Amino acid sequence: MQSPQQVPVNSGWTSLKTRPSPLAWCTVCALLASLLFSTQDALIKWLSDNYTLLQLLLIRSALSVPLMFLAVRARYGWQGLTTTKPAAHILRAFFNLVAFLSYYFALSRMPLVDAVSIVAAYPIFLTLLSGLVLAEHPNGRQILAVITGFIGVIFIVQPSGSEVDWLGAGAALFGCLMFAALGVQTRRMSV
Repeated sequence: MQSPQQVPVNSGWTSLKTRPSPLAWCTVCALLASLLFSTQDALIKWLSDNYTLLQLLLIRSALSVPLMFLAVRARYGWQGLTTTKPAAHILRAFFNLVAFLSYYFALSRMPLVDAVSIVAAYPIFLTLLSGLVLAEHPNGRQILAVITGFIGVIFIVQPSGSEVDWLGAGAALFGCLMFAALGVQTRRMSV
């Protein structure tokens, strides 16, 4: 049996001790995604006074689509950019467009914290739609976990409640429903 002193120090990525675990890599990616989405929300809120929602969505897409194209092309080749389900992709793109336009509209009309707290209802809509559309019925514990999580987010965020912009709140709620529809459509396409 080797002692810890005999393990090569400069073994690079071949050693199990220096290679990041898949869980660590996933955690870093999730944190980075959360940071990027939070930054995006703040930028949309800040820029919405000077630019239209379509301009903001165009800028977001102009930045993200080429990066996604390169990532898919690098990993899967040209085959990764083809589809046998064009109608399903068009429906998914429609849900994505409506969801982001609704959410950006809500961000432009109400405080960021209020819009984000409303959109936190996304898992509830996703759970309901998954049961209705995909016949993936959650059990009682899963439903309780989703509701408890939503209550926790509301408790932490503490939306102001004073002078509610009902048009903005309705847009946030509708955007939340469209994000859930987007998730269900993505799942339907993967089956």
